[in-house]
Amino acid sequence: MKKILFFGSGMLILLVVACNKDNYSVIHQVPPPATPTVCDTSGTISYAASVAPVMAASCAISGCHDAASMQGGVVLSTYIGVHKSNQNGLLIPAIKHNTANAAPTNWMPLTGSLDPCDVAKIVKWANNGALNN
Repeated sequence: MKKILFFGSGMLILLVVACNKDNYSVIHQVPPPATPTVCDTSGTISYAASVAPVMAASCAISGCHDAASMQGGVVLSTYIGVHKSNQNGLLIPAIKHNTANAAPTNWMPLTGSLDPCDVAKIVKWANNGALNN
């Protein structure tokens, strides 16, 4: 009986020591950290390639600023509507969320924030003349 107890205790010690040397990341295959995305605002920012898709996905949607809903009289489903909103000084303060010209109740979209890179591209587009390109 003493031999079994002695043998069992020895096996338990080996098991505990062996488990303490396990590398968690090897056993569980922890993925490497994600590479940060670089926001490229160099060159010309195009309305068609950079601004319109953001407006279509986040702003010109049913119940917000599409042609049927026109919340606040603002339509962002067309270039003319986006350009007019920019000229009126409404677009950039609303999407930047940190501008004194737009109270938090006017921050858009109401469901959260746009991607910071998208905001940077829209701001650059607006600052470069808000062209229909």
